[in-house]
Amino acid sequence: MASTEFYEKEKRFPKDNQEAGLVESNQITGQAVSSVAIKSNGRILIAYNHKVFDGAELYLVPIMQDKKITWECRESDDPIKRIDLEILPHSCRSATMDKN
Repeated sequence: MASTEFYEKEKRFPKDNQEAGLVESNQITGQAVSSVAIKSNGRILIAYNHKVFDGAELYLVPIMQDKKITWECRESDDPIKRIDLEILPHSCRSATMDKN
């Protein structure tokens, strides 16, 4: 949400969590999430903990369509950091691509 709001205001994506007005990536956690980081080109990197697979990663990549932002799930390029399809969030299962 912070990344989308930043884009709407600045017409570009934030370069990192700080620019988006978020806390450090390792302070955004959840039951299975160890961090959430805003990366270059608006990508959001979600790193998972041992409840999913330690070190597993998933990217949310912004796609511009008709002046609207939609988010696409993409796996890590590193096969060691990929998440099993059945563990992915349901909304990502059919939309996950091979590259981030």
